[in-house]
Amino acid sequence: MRLNRLRLKDFRGTVERELVFPPAGVVVVEGANEVGKTSLLEALDLLLTEKDTSTKTAVRSVKPVGRDAGSEVEAELSCAQYRFTYRKRWHRSTETVLTIHEPRPEQLTGVPAHERVRQILGDTLDEALWKALRMMQAAPLSQVPLSGSGALTAALDAAAGEVHDGGRSDSLVEAVEREYLELHTATGRPTGALRAARETLDDARRRTDDAERAVEEAARDVERHAVLSAELASLDADLGAAAREAGDLAARWDAAEELRSRAEEAGRALVDARREQERVRHERDARGELVADESRRAASVASLAAAVAVQEEAVTATAELQADHEERRRALESRVAATAEVAQVAQVAADRLHDRIELERLQRRLDRVEALARRVEESQRAVVRAPVDAPTLRGVEDAAAAVELALARQSGSAARMVLEPLTGLRLTVDGTEVDLAAGERREVPVVDPVDVVVPDLLRVALLPGASGTDLGASVREARQVLAGRLAGAGARDVQEARRLHEQRRLAETELALARRQLTDELGGGDLGNGLGGADVAADGLGHHAVERLRRRAGDLRDRLGLDAEGTAGTEGAQGTEGAQGTESMADADLDAAEPAAGGAAIREEARSAQQEHTAARAALDAAEAAAAGCREQLTAQQVELARAQSALQAAEAELADVRKRLAAARGQAADDVLGARVERSAALVAAAADEQARLDLRLRDADAVSLRSRLDNARAVLVRLEQDVAARQQELAGVSARLEVVGGLGRQQLLDDARTALAAAEREAARLTARANAVAMLRDTLLRFREQSRRQYVAPYREQVTRLGRIVFGPDFAVDVDNELRIISRTRAGTTVPFDALSSGAKEQLGIIARLACAALVQQDDGVPVLVDDALGYSDPERLRRVGAVLSVAATSAQVIVLTCTPDRYRSVGSAHVISLRDDGRPRPDEPRLLTG
Repeated sequence: MRLNRLRLKDFRGTVERELVFPPAGVVVVEGANEVGKTSLLEALDLLLTEKDTSTKTAVRSVKPVGRDAGSEVEAELSCAQYRFTYRKRWHRSTETVLTIHEPRPEQLTGVPAHERVRQILGDTLDEALWKALRMMQAAPLSQVPLSGSGALTAALDAAAGEVHDGGRSDSLVEAVEREYLELHTATGRPTGALRAARETLDDARRRTDDAERAVEEAARDVERHAVLSAELASLDADLGAAAREAGDLAARWDAAEELRSRAEEAGRALVDARREQERVRHERDARGELVADESRRAASVASLAAAVAVQEEAVTATAELQADHEERRRALESRVAATAEVAQVAQVAADRLHDRIELERLQRRLDRVEALARRVEESQRAVVRAPVDAPTLRGVEDAAAAVELALARQSGSAARMVLEPLTGLRLTVDGTEVDLAAGERREVPVVDPVDVVVPDLLRVALLPGASGTDLGASVREARQVLAGRLAGAGARDVQEARRLHEQRRLAETELALARRQLTDELGGGDLGNGLGGADVAADGLGHHAVERLRRRAGDLRDRLGLDAEGTAGTEGAQGTEGAQGTESMADADLDAAEPAAGGAAIREEARSAQQEHTAARAALDAAEAAAAGCREQLTAQQVELARAQSALQAAEAELADVRKRLAAARGQAADDVLGARVERSAALVAAAADEQARLDLRLRDADAVSLRSRLDNARAVLVRLEQDVAARQQELAGVSARLEVVGGLGRQQLLDDARTALAAAEREAARLTARANAVAMLRDTLLRFREQSRRQYVAPYREQVTRLGRIVFGPDFAVDVDNELRIISRTRAGTTVPFDALSSGAKEQLGIIARLACAALVQQDDGVPVLVDDALGYSDPERLRRVGAVLSVAATSAQVIVLTCTPDRYRSVGSAHVISLRDDGRPRPDEPRLLTG
């Protein structure tokens, strides 16, 4: 097939476009994205496959948006000996028109036109090749499906080597293919004489069926009478045989039942013998275990007695060591108590000295914080008294600027009234009296209606134009906005607003400085858990922080027994008896030793006393640990001793019990008597097993397992046969009665004539069918044998791919192709890489090469266009140039159509015809539709 011309109208986004293609060579259709390149292929597919009445999604999707028009496609195609023009319109005013130019002129419309094109394509187009030689942009980079192409198969057969017959030049495969195509289409459907014979046969069968229906009832009765008679004869014979078989099986079943009964009795005897054998074996094994247990327990008692003696000695030694540790611990406890009392008195004195110093530091800090807090509050009040902040001032100044701008526009654009009296004159302007001297000039802008009155003479009313009215309204609106913002700022004019803003700025600066100083003051120092700037920021003026300082000072005063003025309070003077002890002593020491030297001495004394107490405490802890360790060890040893003694007593009791049971058992039966009983029981088991095995063998030979099923089935067959005989006898009587009444009435002759014609048609159809089957079998056989000669079969295709591939990949390029014409691997510089492991660019290049090789091999009449939709996106510039050369070489006899939005990719195709598309669906006006590259 060759595409000669393609025209689209109202197809998706294309208004109208017509393209003419050369019969061979490379055609590059270039254009921007969404200009409708891919729509060309889609339109051709819809034209060839879908009826004009189709409502499929693919057809609905091509309807133009925003236009109530039907999509139309027209193509001029060449297929083998046919050349025709085919046009369809969908959606509105649907239409199908076919004009065949060669080999014989024909004009068809509607469904006959669609069916005629489908017939032409079925006879001439290799659909597998038509689909395989496309390389679409959105398709995966997979292998080219070429194995199903009949045209390529024929081309490869011809290239692999011809088989001559009688001097003819046609190859054997081509000769068989021609014979095959006389009776079959390329797709395997009947055609020619075979199709005509089958149509004649179908017609003869229809006429025969009509005749048979005319005598159907009588014929069925005749046939049924013969069948029933034969069946009754056969059933009688079968009934006798079934009765004999059932009797024989019943006798065999009775004998098998007797054998089964004897075998079951032998099985029960064997079970009893085995139970007795198991019992005597158990008695013998129990006697042996009892003897072994007695020996094992005697050895265990001796071992436990030795262990108890060793543990008693260890308990005695540990008890003596524990008594020594307890005596040393009691001595150390007295020393710890004495040092603790001294250390407590010294620590109380040191703590009270530290609290006095901390109280004085906190009081000074509180004084500074309270002064700064008062300063912050005063600054805040000053900020509140000055309400004009920066945004407010900017709003006032913007409003004032808007007023000035409106006035300027009004002054420059409004009309003016000029008053110039020739003599002195008094007049009234808008209710205001004005005295003008002779020659004095007065200008009045007319932005609002102006009323001029000359008393007793004239009254003039001047009205502004539309623009003047608008300008006056703009001025009034701007002044209202300014007045509102001044009122919001609490100022009479802009200057006062600026003065108030300056006052606020100074107050805010003072407030920020005071807050920063307060934050620094509250952020430093030690306040228990600490108080930093974050606390002050979260607390505003730091009221919570100040309150924490005051609580800390109050706590220190309470601990020192002072009131708010720092003198001793009543609570500090009273106290409990215990507090008067250590705290009175500490106060005496603190009062006796004044601040610097006295404080250092007190702290040193407290530290020394604490160190002595700590050392005594450590020695006591060590002694207690040693005593505790001895106690734990002694307790553990005593527990282990008790356990060992208990285990010894239990072992002795168990040994006595075992010896008692062993003596009682031997009193009932000696050890050798038990052995003799075991031997006798084994002999009885062997005899019973032999008897059961003998009976089981006889029962198995009698086939008792299947006899019951066979007997039941034989009896059921006998009953069924009796029922079948009765039913057929009754039916035969009815058929015989009907045959006496019903006659042929002249219908048999019509049936004989129809059958004669049918037999002739069947012989002709059978003859042609046999011929067609033989040709098909021969063709299939040749194809199977071609599998055996794979190298000769694949060689032409591989050579063509290699020839074109070396232009792209270099002279060391080679490929391995399998029997399905798929590229298995590529070899370069001695390195072989599987196809699936190649890069995307290499796969893409091999895909184009494979399609071009196929197009070059197929004969021109059987070939189809190679369609490439914006491929080579993965290829580098050098490979693009080489692929361009391949396209030029391979397309000398094939038609290659390339659609691209990137023209630079195909600049290297020297022989290319270029068609440039515009966005509106028409070729560019300054370019021809067909250009030679």
